[in-house]
Amino acid sequence: MIKIKTALIGMLLFILVPPTQASEKGIITESGYSEVMLDLVNNMQNILFGIMIEDYGQVSNIAEDIAYHPGPELEKRIALLNKLKLEAMTFKLHEDRVRQNALKLMKAADKADRTGTLKQYANLARSCTECHITYREKVRSFIKK
Repeated sequence: MIKIKTALIGMLLFILVPPTQASEKGIITESGYSEVMLDLVNNMQNILFGIMIEDYGQVSNIAEDIAYHPGPELEKRIALLNKLKLEAMTFKLHEDRVRQNALKLMKAADKADRTGTLKQYANLARSCTECHITYREKVRSFIKK
C-alpha cells in the first residue's frame, strides 16, 4: 500500500507543472502533459477504488483507457521530444512501459484475479512513478518562464 501511495503522490506532483504551450520556434511554454497527467491520476484513483470494491469490469475499462490515453497535441509533443533530444527514445520507452503495464492490469482484471490485479496495479504505479522521477524536472526545465 505504501508503494501505491508513493506512486500516487509522484503523479500528483507531476501535474503541478505550470501551464505551458509549444511555439513555432520549439520553445516550450506549455508541455501539454499537465492535463494528461491529471486524467491519468484520476484514472489510477478510480482503479484503486474499483479494486477495493472488487469491480473488475471498472478496473479493466479504466486500465484500457490508461493504455490508450491521448497525449498532448502533436505540436506540443514534438516540441518536447525535440528538447529531450537523445532522451526522447527513453521517454518513449517509459510511455510504452506504462502502456504495457496498463494492458497487463486489464488482463488480470478481466480474469477477476484479485492478487494478479493488485500486482499489476503496483507495477503500473511503479512505471508511472519511474517516468515522473526521470522526466518531471526535465520537462519543467524546458518551460519558458
